[in-house]
Amino acid sequence: MKKCMEAGHKEDDESMIELSVKLASLYAQTDRDDEAELGFKFCVDTMNEKVKKAGGILEADTNTLALRGISMHSKYHVYCIRNA
Repeated sequence: MKKCMEAGHKEDDESMIELSVKLASLYAQTDRDDEAELGFKFCVDTMNEKVKKAGGILEADTNTLALRGISMHSKYHVYCIRNA
């Protein structure tokens, strides 16, 4: 991720969010729950803000909505497994 940022990708770039979801999932799989929670929260909050800036769900592009869904699904999937 550091190299992506050095190459000019912003923190809220969708490629960075995708990497963040994967990293948070790895944290969850290795019982690093606090880091996983922070990572998922960042992804979901960032994608919700992108949808809001686009004018809402009906105005946001397909990739933004898909990544928002993946972020939310991953976060709640881990939450459900941990609290089952």
